[in-house]
Amino acid sequence: VYSESKIELNSGDELLLYTDGIIEAAIGDDEYSEDRLVQFLTAHRRKKLPEMMESLLKSVQEFTHSEELQDDVCLVGLRLP
Repeated sequence: VYSESKIELNSGDELLLYTDGIIEAAIGDDEYSEDRLVQFLTAHRRKKLPEMMESLLKSVQEFTHSEELQDDVCLVGLRLP
């Protein structure tokens, strides 16, 4: 089930798009989860987008104790001019 919502973006705003391979990355039955992602983004919100994206991938790899994730992962970061 998908929901639709609209937000207004302004010049300088940043947007991070990600696939479910991030939040479903798991160790045993414990997934990285949307909650962990929100906590990560909140803690790293002052970083520049490329640095934050790199840190996010490292965080997921550290969580799963593996550089190779089970599912495909795609991160797209956009900064509005």
